[in-house]
Amino acid sequence: MNKETHAFQKLCHSEQSIAAGRVLGRSNGKIESIYIVKDGLLSVTVPLSSGGEVATAMIGPGGVAGAMSAFGCPYWFNTVLAQTAGSVWVVNRSDFTAAVRDDASLQKTAFQHEMWISLQAQQAAACNAVHPLPARMSTWLLTAQDLTGWKEFHFTHEYISEMLGAQRVSISNAAIEMRQKGLIEYRRGNVSVQDRSGLEGEACECYLATKAAHHEIFRW
Repeated sequence: MNKETHAFQKLCHSEQSIAAGRVLGRSNGKIESIYIVKDGLLSVTVPLSSGGEVATAMIGPGGVAGAMSAFGCPYWFNTVLAQTAGSVWVVNRSDFTAAVRDDASLQKTAFQHEMWISLQAQQAAACNAVHPLPARMSTWLLTAQDLTGWKEFHFTHEYISEMLGAQRVSISNAAIEMRQKGLIEYRRGNVSVQDRSGLEGEACECYLATKAAHHEIFRW
């Protein structure tokens, strides 16, 4: 977490534990609080009329959800939910907005976090359109590991299918293929990375592109 994000954390009025699946912000709902991830992983998802949703971005420790409120946006563009259990610092929207308005460095940091989410969404649109499912799953798992430092995640096939916008049977087949290659282990809803270098070899170009973009955005 950089020093500017630490400054956001100092504004918090509470720290909350979050269970996997908890919705922190709902699409078109009013932004009441800004969330800074302390531990775990959040997903930004697009809700569908069918009742499902598709993930477009992830936010890991040190990441900020709701930073767009500092630039005059009072509503969540998409849904933000806990992809894993973890904890967040909660900042009142008015306190956050005032702090960003009065401090150019905080304004820059808020913009960086929003740019990171936007870039992931743009990359995901291209990825979902042209890349095969095993490659997309590999990219998704590698990004989740990069953001959290974790090796194992509690992701059911049903959950992965919703996040990647694929049929459950397709996810199961892809997981079997990846397991047979020794890339992952999967049991009782837990996915663990077994061969990271192998997984990097299976991932689509979006993994390295997104990783490089993250580095560029946050080094400004």
